[in-house]
Amino acid sequence: MKYFAPLLFSVLLMFPASVSAATLTQNQINAIISVLMAFGVDQTTINAVSVALAPVAPETSISNATSTYQPPQPAPDTNPPVVNLQKLTDKWKQFKSFDTGVWGVLGLEEWNYVTDNSKVTGEALNVFVQWSVDGAPIEQEREINWMSKSILDTTKYQNGKYTLTLKATDAAGNSSSASITITIKNPN
Repeated sequence: MKYFAPLLFSVLLMFPASVSAATLTQNQINAIISVLMAFGVDQTTINAVSVALAPVAPETSISNATSTYQPPQPAPDTNPPVVNLQKLTDKWKQFKSFDTGVWGVLGLEEWNYVTDNSKVTGEALNVFVQWSVDGAPIEQEREINWMSKSILDTTKYQNGKYTLTLKATDAAGNSSSASITITIKNPN
């Protein structure tokens, strides 16, 4: 509590002397309350400051107004992850055999091909991915991270053209996918 007075003084310095509680915007009030909360001010004091700063309608008196501060809620995530398989295509085209067909056990490092606007936590994006060949999953959906990759074993497929798809779904349920056409040509 010994830091409360300097804290309150610094909060008050953020506003010109002519500003009254009636002219503060809700964002300014939220900023003041957030600063108080960050310094561990008790809930009773926060409620009192919130009530004191809240705009009061002419027919309402402060003495009968009660309120508990509710911090603003973040906007919901409505943006799907971005899936771009161009890097994979470019990587595979470095090998002369790509034009005639891929074969063997191929590592698919999806963290190179997916970005999302969600917050990165630790070493993992909060995104789930699943690879499929012609719509059939090659493994179960799993959370993407920089240490894992999926495996495409071409020996499980007949030689020919296939659609390789990567689907990504973020924590909010938004999803997107991208596909490339590959030719599998296993040696005889």
